[in-house]
Amino acid sequence: MALPLSFRGISHLLKENLIDNKVSVSLAGFLGRNFTQILVTEEEQGYSRDKEGVKIKMSRAVHFTDVIIRKPLEGYRKNVDLTEIDKIIDAGAFPGEFAIFAAKKEDVDVIALEPDPKNAEELRENIQMNGVGENVTVVETGLWKEKTEKSFERDHQLGMSSQINENASITINLDTLDHIVSEFGEPDLVKMDIEGAEIEALEGAERVLGDIRPEFSIATYHRRNGAEKTFKQVEEILEEHEYSTETGYSRHLTTYGGPE
Repeated sequence: MALPLSFRGISHLLKENLIDNKVSVSLAGFLGRNFTQILVTEEEQGYSRDKEGVKIKMSRAVHFTDVIIRKPLEGYRKNVDLTEIDKIIDAGAFPGEFAIFAAKKEDVDVIALEPDPKNAEELRENIQMNGVGENVTVVETGLWKEKTEKSFERDHQLGMSSQINENASITINLDTLDHIVSEFGEPDLVKMDIEGAEIEALEGAERVLGDIRPEFSIATYHRRNGAEKTFKQVEEILEEHEYSTETGYSRHLTTYGGPE
């Protein structure tokens, strides 16, 4: 006889089916090609949109269709009070909406990690367009469980779903969150959207999790090798370090962690 699911089991089952990244990205591309002019304001260099009184400019309009559909900016901030935040580490910062919004809205300092050289170049351009260069520092590296280099497969359509692939021709630099913090200072918030590498990133964050204890806002809708989404593993790692966790925001599944 089948046993009834626990409340947490039901919660995990629902979250496992909340979002299909491939479908969302395909829809974003379609809207970007056909309806961007309806959804955003076109400018000479790209497009712009107001968010809570903050004007965010971007160099390529296709990026913001992803934000319009899934609105990750809202998801990252859902359980975070930026008025209490002085420094953020933004891992997987491309194309820069979150970093630019935080810098403009609350004058927050952001360390923006982006390992893809092409994406990092465009990220810097967007930061310059928005006049937040004094607040946002771009670091061309990604997060991992150790300092290393990995082969990397670029998403040529949107640049938002690139991932580590041993057979790819591009090489990127990776480092631990502990090392990044020792070089750039202690954050109040760590935001991640790193295409499934969030597990390894947390494995390289023993000092951050044990001593510094910032808040976390981690995109966990990613699937690793076709398996289940990463949110359960992320919750487990954070809870092992005495963090309270919550996973939600169905448009762009995000796990929030705060020190207990």
